[in-house]
Amino acid sequence: MLSPTGSMGGHVTVAGQRLDYEVLGTGRPLLFLNNIAVPSSSMRPFAPLLNSAGYQLVLVDRLGPREESIEAMAGHLGALLDAIPLRPWVWGWSQGAFLAQELALLRPDRVRGAVLLGTRGRPTRFFREYLLACEEIERGAVPDAVATVFELLATMSPGLLSGADDTVFALAGARGPDAVRDRARAVRSLRASRGYGNRLTALTGVRVPCLVLSFAHDLLCPPQLGREVAGAIPGCEYQEVPGAGHHGMVTHAVEVLSAVTAFLDRHSAAGGSA
Repeated sequence: MLSPTGSMGGHVTVAGQRLDYEVLGTGRPLLFLNNIAVPSSSMRPFAPLLNSAGYQLVLVDRLGPREESIEAMAGHLGALLDAIPLRPWVWGWSQGAFLAQELALLRPDRVRGAVLLGTRGRPTRFFREYLLACEEIERGAVPDAVATVFELLATMSPGLLSGADDTVFALAGARGPDAVRDRARAVRSLRASRGYGNRLTALTGVRVPCLVLSFAHDLLCPPQLGREVAGAIPGCEYQEVPGAGHHGMVTHAVEVLSAVTAFLDRHSAAGGSA
């Protein structure tokens, strides 16, 4: 059971998938979802800023042994919220945004609303080919140096690439001799995203407040695809972060946090936090 105060955590097993959750700080609950292959602990540095803005950050790690679809994983997250129990706002980035929009569609009884960063509602040929190449990288078929440059070209904005430093290279996947990577989970994650098909018609059924936030230089989920999602979800708001690539969540954190909290504050004040 979650406490309204302090930081705590635990785990829930759903359909053989272990979901470890962590709750940081106090305030209105905000569940953050990212790629299932990326430890949720990477978001901990944002907790103090969100706590000071009045939001309690909820993080989840999925540690299951099987391959699952995005839709199935969203169902597992709904079961987690039933078990805790909690009815948070949901904030998803990239694959986490796919999960967030499916969770909002599936469980409006457990989700107050959703913020979708770097999302899409249909696949593209480029996206599919990129994910196939990433699977080969995770299998060790490509040298680390080549893999890092490939990831940088696909996810960074031109401005960042022109002055890339160690921080920017770290964003490209923390590859190299010191990296600790669960390659099997990464492959499962890539296959889940590759199997996520055209959901624009289904997303017209979302009935909670949503914001799509796209990144102007995002090659993987370009603004046009984000606008399509915003156009499909009734009443959905749309904003764009200039100068940002797919990793804009980190490289443009100030702009992202400002947009997210402004949206949440506005809808909470209108009664969304009841």
